Amino acid sequence: MIPEVYDPVPAGFLRTGLLGGLIEGRVVVFGLYEDRIQQEIVDLVHPEIVEFDYHYTADLSNTILDRIVGFTSCISFECVVNNEHLPVICAETPRSQRVDLVKLADFAKQAMLDYHGLRLYCIAIAPTGSLPRAFKNGKRVLHPVLCRKMFELGRLRLMHVHTSVDDTIFNISFGDDTNGGIWGVEALAVREAALPPHARMVQFSCCDFPKEVLDEKTKINLSQFTSLPEVLTWRAVVNQDEVAFVGVDGRGKDAKGLTFRKFGMKVVSIANHIEKRGGFRTGDRVVLLFPNGVEFAATMYACWLLGLVPIPVQLPEAQRLHEDITLLMGLLTELKVMHLIGNTATDELMKQKTTLIHVKACIGPRQDAVLPTVFNVSKAPKISKGLGKESGYVAPPAVALAKAAPAAVFVHYSADMRRTLVKVSHATLMAQCRAQKVQCRFKTGRPILSCWKSFSGMGLLYSCGLGVYVGAPTVMIQHADFMTNPQIYFEALERHGARDALLNYAMLEQAMNANESITPASFNFTGVKNFLLNSEGRPRTEVNQAIERRFAQSRLEKTVISAMFGHMINPMVTTRSYMNIEPVRLHLSLKALRRGTVQITTEQEDPTGIWVEDSGIPVCGTTVAIVNPETREICLSREIGEIWVSSDSNVQSYQGAARDHGGRSLSNASPLSVEASNGATEKSSAEPASPSDMNSRYNVTIAGGDARISYVRTGEIGFLWNYSKESFNGGKPTSLMFVLGSIGETFEVNGLMHFPKDVEATIERSHPNVAPNGSIVFQADQAVVCVVQVRQPDVTVVNLTMSVMHQVLEKHQFMPDVIAIVGEGVLTKNRFGEKQRGKMLSLFMSAKMPLLYIHYPRGSLPQSVPEQMQPTPIISRLGSVSNYSPSSAGGAAHPEKPSSIRSNRSTTSMASMRSVRSFIGTMFNNLKGGHGGHGGVGPGPNFGTSPGNGASYPAGYIHHHAQGSSSSIGGLHGSRPGSGSSVGLASSYTGMMPPMTPTGPSTLSNASASSSSAHSPSNHLGHDGAAASRVNGAVVGRTVSSNSIPQCDSPLSATTLTAATISGNRSGTISAPTTVTPLLATTTAAAAAATSSPVSGGASSTMVLPTIISTSPLLKPIAAISVTSPDVQNKGATSAAPAEPASAPAPASVSAPTPVVMAEPGAVVVNGDKSGTAIVVNTATVETMEGFP
Repeated sequence: MIPEVYDPVPAGFLRTGLLGGLIEGRVVVFGLYEDRIQQEIVDLVHPEIVEFDYHYTADLSNTILDRIVGFTSCISFECVVNNEHLPVICAETPRSQRVDLVKLADFAKQAMLDYHGLRLYCIAIAPTGSLPRAFKNGKRVLHPVLCRKMFELGRLRLMHVHTSVDDTIFNISFGDDTNGGIWGVEALAVREAALPPHARMVQFSCCDFPKEVLDEKTKINLSQFTSLPEVLTWRAVVNQDEVAFVGVDGRGKDAKGLTFRKFGMKVVSIANHIEKRGGFRTGDRVVLLFPNGVEFAATMYACWLLGLVPIPVQLPEAQRLHEDITLLMGLLTELKVMHLIGNTATDELMKQKTTLIHVKACIGPRQDAVLPTVFNVSKAPKISKGLGKESGYVAPPAVALAKAAPAAVFVHYSADMRRTLVKVSHATLMAQCRAQKVQCRFKTGRPILSCWKSFSGMGLLYSCGLGVYVGAPTVMIQHADFMTNPQIYFEALERHGARDALLNYAMLEQAMNANESITPASFNFTGVKNFLLNSEGRPRTEVNQAIERRFAQSRLEKTVISAMFGHMINPMVTTRSYMNIEPVRLHLSLKALRRGTVQITTEQEDPTGIWVEDSGIPVCGTTVAIVNPETREICLSREIGEIWVSSDSNVQSYQGAARDHGGRSLSNASPLSVEASNGATEKSSAEPASPSDMNSRYNVTIAGGDARISYVRTGEIGFLWNYSKESFNGGKPTSLMFVLGSIGETFEVNGLMHFPKDVEATIERSHPNVAPNGSIVFQADQAVVCVVQVRQPDVTVVNLTMSVMHQVLEKHQFMPDVIAIVGEGVLTKNRFGEKQRGKMLSLFMSAKMPLLYIHYPRGSLPQSVPEQMQPTPIISRLGSVSNYSPSSAGGAAHPEKPSSIRSNRSTTSMASMRSVRSFIGTMFNNLKGGHGGHGGVGPGPNFGTSPGNGASYPAGYIHHHAQGSSSSIGGLHGSRPGSGSSVGLASSYTGMMPPMTPTGPSTLSNASASSSSAHSPSNHLGHDGAAASRVNGAVVGRTVSSNSIPQCDSPLSATTLTAATISGNRSGTISAPTTVTPLLATTTAAAAAATSSPVSGGASSTMVLPTIISTSPLLKPIAAISVTSPDVQNKGATSAAPAEPASAPAPASVSAPTPVVMAEPGAVVVNGDKSGTAIVVNTATVETMEGFP
């Protein structure tokens, strides 16, 4: 052919969507454009050169069905994830055992690599008939678009998924310093080089104290007092008739309030009682176990006046008694304290039988164990003397007022309920109260509502500190009452006309989700000017927006809702109180954030970005700096770093064996080291750091900065962002604090840093079956583990893992190492709804996590992860496989042995199939024999026909394969389950051994065949003695009785046989063995003795099977000649003519195996007669176009 330029007609061409070409003057169609699968070729020598391989889905599906036994139907497609084309194969199988499914997946992956050079990304195995189908040409066939769409949505009913990521996914981001991470020197140099010199500003912000903090009534400077007991003594004289404390009961009713004078008298009574009856000495640590109330506040001041060090703890809740008692006993054991100070409520609770059971369980079987005793302050006799010289209680002892002396010890629990104790002095408490008064503008006489989850930090200040310092009444509501009926808090807020409210996310969510949820329209919060929303980490933007919408009905303005950032080292670091501007929300690029930089984008520009909200400005007397945790250098603008705080409100140090960041460096501090249970120290992954190491977080200085300014490291990551608005600060730029999360919870992959909460948010939006707030991500050594809780453990659980993988890869540019699917109740959370990553890590590393399904995206178990308990297959739990078998359109499934998954075809025989000439030659040669379909060319009886598709099966194959459409080759009915193709390259078996043809004939008797097959060492074809003898590519017909057709449970062909006409005679039996190879002599079982059940649909009780000889390679067109029909009466024939080319004489028979070589197809002589017909089917790749018809 001579190429020439063709000038199309003026109308132009019509695009068909078909891909093809001209080969030797003939138009050859390869397939549809959308049926093409693309895969990038990795060139290690020249990585800049991008090349692709292209494969057709029909070829891939045919290879799977032809080469691997066990699949009844198959379809292939590609998924585009993270700008990469990933090949996927979905196949159906009647098998349900895990071992079988794993083997099938491995064989499919290897077959794709050997035959097509395709690196398979995913092989998904489903029950027979469960994949989506559509009608095509009157038949129900697998629909590729529906399969792909449902696979991507995670809605397929799968039993097993095998993925391989390392050799298929390459578009993954890597950091500038894979060893040092984003804090490394190399990454730091890259960030500095990218920042212009004129924009290199340090992230540093501070706010000074006013010179004086005056009391509104007396104009006395409150800074002159050294402790809160001194302020209370002064208030008992100056404001003696003003209400100091008011209690609210569980019904929301106010109790009679106590004035400052009467409250002082109560303090004196309790102090006198403790001093005389308690037996405590100055400096002793005492545990105060109280509900939030007046007696608690009075006992705190009594302890301070006596020089004791109170450790306040909330009274255990009845609903969580076991958990609270366990934490309490752990605290008492650590502090070596067995005496509690409480009131009547405490005494009654600790004497309850249930409580004693929990206490004894915590103590253990020790005989010398002593139960904790309660010193009841409710029994203190009343004393009419007030605070001051009259009673002798004026101020704490001078020893207790020393700078290093602790005034109290606060108990902090992380989300994993790991305990941390911090010491706070009297001076620190005064500084915290002063900062609150100035920043939040507390005024004398304005009520303060106290309802907090603990007596530490803000909880202690609001319960017994701020009211005394400011001179305002404190309305005390128990936290347990709030959790039962949140409405009492908002009723008290409106009733008392308070201007300040303090809540956290757990309290607000409880208020919104309570059985009798509050109706904001029934409240009027116009008087509220400071609605504080406390957060110890990143503000939750979605929740804040929901709160704004919900409370807008109560006339609560957006500018009033003030986010704040608090930490155990400082209860209020930054706040938005009285800024009178709406929250500042920034949309950040996750790609930049992973590298440690801040880049502002929009949702349209970067759909993978996240929203963050500011936490306000530093409170007065506080300095905030963003510092590189490794180099301890202050970060430049647009960099993220660790938040360092310098303030008089910072706590002094940790108390005793306090730990919070064990096992890792301070730059990667993790709250996963100590669990407060039974007083024992449990280790999750490493030994906890010593107190001296933890106290090194205090009094640190910035490298190259002012050495006179000392900071405390918070372990939180954030950045400062300049914001300016005319209505705020005169339009001058103001540095707003943005908190991103704890540095201890982050993990690094490929030198990039990720925040678990961002990955968890992606996972929870990836599939509708994922429970709300139902995922936890953590790093076990170097492996990233995603634990996902599902709403319902249905059959889509397996496919759900693919949705998780794709969403994480698309948005976060990394692939998890483990995806564990769990049911309801497995995901651990504390009482406030916070995820307990440490407990989940311990549960996972101990292999005790109850799983529904576990998937390893990289194809194998990571080395650093222990092998998990293998869950029961989801299909087995939800019902038998038959529940998911297809209807009449799909066919019935039948079990096969696990050992008969792989067949015996060559792993290299398809090597040249990517050649177009080979493909065309094979196609045309196969088409020469006849058209496909159910009708076929040769009429014959229909064996084992199942309703719905008319597929026929030969003797020995009944009840073995699932239904599928059939194909015919040269007058041979072939049923290849699920393919629907009328042409194919497979013979009557599938396998992984090279097809061979004999070099010479062999004469084999039935008796010798029966005796030799029983002891054959090479009988790798299974135990199917009754099936057609299959060795090295040849399928040989043999005698089959008309009375019995045996079952077959060995590896079967993807193309099976039915009756065929030999010399026009349909009513006979094959009595003479046909030609076999020498190797066949030792592998043919008792074929002559095989029996079969009666045949339905035939003309008589006997049948005729064709003689088939497989040859490779095909160098000439298929030749067929006439042979004599086998003698019906001669059932005892003991010899057969060899399979030879027509021109070659028949050599002598042999009895021992001889080397086998390839031979060309030719005429076949059966019993010396040429009146019959032999069928020769090619089973190898066509290498040449010689003899092309």
